[in-house]
Amino acid sequence: MALAPCVIMRIVHVTPGYWPRLGGEQVYARRLSEGLAARGHQVTVLTLRGEEAADWFPPQGWGLANPPRVIRFAENGAFHRLLKIGGARRLLGAVLPQDRMRMMNGGPLSARLFLELLRSKADIVAVLGWWASLLPVKVAMAKRLRKWRMVGIPMFHTEEAWSRDDVYAPLLDRCDAVIANTGYEKQFVEERVSDRTRVLVGGTGIDPHAFAERDGERIRSRYGLRRHPVVGYVGRLLPSKGVTVLVKAMRVVWQWNSEVRLVLAGPRASVGTPEGREVEQALARLTEAERTRVLLLGEFDEKDKASIFDSLDVFAMPSIGESFGIAYLEAWMCGKPVIGADVGSTPYVIRNGVDGLLVNPQDPRHIGEALVRLLRDPAERARLGGAGYTRTTSEFTWDRVIDRIEGVYKALGSPELLPVSVNAGRASV
Repeated sequence: MALAPCVIMRIVHVTPGYWPRLGGEQVYARRLSEGLAARGHQVTVLTLRGEEAADWFPPQGWGLANPPRVIRFAENGAFHRLLKIGGARRLLGAVLPQDRMRMMNGGPLSARLFLELLRSKADIVAVLGWWASLLPVKVAMAKRLRKWRMVGIPMFHTEEAWSRDDVYAPLLDRCDAVIANTGYEKQFVEERVSDRTRVLVGGTGIDPHAFAERDGERIRSRYGLRRHPVVGYVGRLLPSKGVTVLVKAMRVVWQWNSEVRLVLAGPRASVGTPEGREVEQALARLTEAERTRVLLLGEFDEKDKASIFDSLDVFAMPSIGESFGIAYLEAWMCGKPVIGADVGSTPYVIRNGVDGLLVNPQDPRHIGEALVRLLRDPAERARLGGAGYTRTTSEFTWDRVIDRIEGVYKALGSPELLPVSVNAGRASV
């Protein structure tokens, strides 16, 4: 199945969620799919329909000359309902191997999605977001009956337990190529696959045009922040993203300057979940005076995102659950310094002391001291933020990312054209 250099490819992207659902994975899937479609390729997205109302009335690439075709499937929840029946989990555990149970429980289950894969006449099928462990299983099974090439874009959160599950090694080996977000994730994958599996770094990116009309002063005025130094976090409010430890770290900051405000912009975890309760408890432990210094924006209009980043003095996301961390790039596009966790893939994105600071994600005092260091030094903030901006515009735009991934897709028709897999060091993708 050799692909000529200028041939129009038929590409299928399989992903657990897709725009307008929020999240870094969804942004990645959308930008990659729309970017390849804009270059003339025939792109189909197979995804699951979530509970969000927006998922039931999805925009189909409004304004695009050649939008991706998006097919959304309802998830069959029968297996998860069965597990709630008394004794059913123990019975299934006695019948099914543990790895099979973990995959089934990881979901998502959709027979129609599998049938669509079998009907597909694609050249390339790429499966994204492997936390939904049954999706790469379905693609690998369908590949046995079809002639298309399989690409894995797992987006492993290497510090989280699910990424280290043994079920993934044979699935990675079934791929014709694996695309990692960072050099760290690449090394993580290479430790789990045979030498024949090609692992390459694709990276992730941003659209510079989305930041051209940002207006941080408008956000500051809207929320009464004009005279305050502002620390901000933008994303889903989850403990794994560093939200709870950031709230605790603010007490160190407020001891230095009680005028500093913390902005948390993004949706909360589902009500009643352990993640949601942990964040709520962290906020509840604040005193009444401290609580007045925290601004919860909740979900926001996408058109306000760049302005929210622009309104901050420091962006902090000491997350242990990142495959890359697009939010760091978004902050850099506004010339803001960033603070991230010195674990996993983040040191391959943030260059400590060059375009941001790395901290111990378990130590609120260390995080607080890093925040104070930047808040009290405008020159250092400008230096770090400026370096991040320069690097983002030169390395991390979507055009550059799509160039790399399109090159991998095309080369799969002639494997000898695949670039040599080279290990990347820290602060390199």
